[in-house]
Amino acid sequence: MRNIIFIVMVLISISANAQEFKFEKIIETNKNQSESYSAAKEFVADFWNMAKVVTQNQDDDAFLLQIKAKTTQEVKVGMGLACVYDYKYTVKIQTKDKRCRIQIYDIICEDAYQTGLGTQNKIPKIQPFLGDEPEQKTKSLGKGLSKKKAVEMMNDLKTFFESIINGLEKEINDTTDDNW
Repeated sequence: MRNIIFIVMVLISISANAQEFKFEKIIETNKNQSESYSAAKEFVADFWNMAKVVTQNQDDDAFLLQIKAKTTQEVKVGMGLACVYDYKYTVKIQTKDKRCRIQIYDIICEDAYQTGLGTQNKIPKIQPFLGDEPEQKTKSLGKGLSKKKAVEMMNDLKTFFESIINGLEKEINDTTDDNW
């Protein structure tokens, strides 16, 4: 009985400390569903230079785009060394009349290494976190990022994802008449 109570308490503690690093925005627009969807497809092609490589699902009947992509965060740590973190993520864009929803989720660090001086060493992967205190190891054997640098990198990663949302919003609400 004590073991069951202990396990339940641990699970509650873990779920209470779990942090969601995801983004969502509903964009209001004056465009109909088809116009918004077309603008979203144009944005995908412009933002991700190789849209076919990252487009996982394009459902024209449901006005849905789902993109799987990667981004790299490189942090200079001094003396010619840099820590490189590869993150994969999913973007889902849905359109309706006068609205468009974008969601960015499943953000996961797939690889991490420190490079420089002709070497490349594995370092701890830093999974996305919120706040000013990472609850994970950011260094191993002196290689990796300080907690302060890890927080700065998460802020840069957040800015990157916000730029996706802002870019889509700009494209959706662009009223420029392309009558050439």
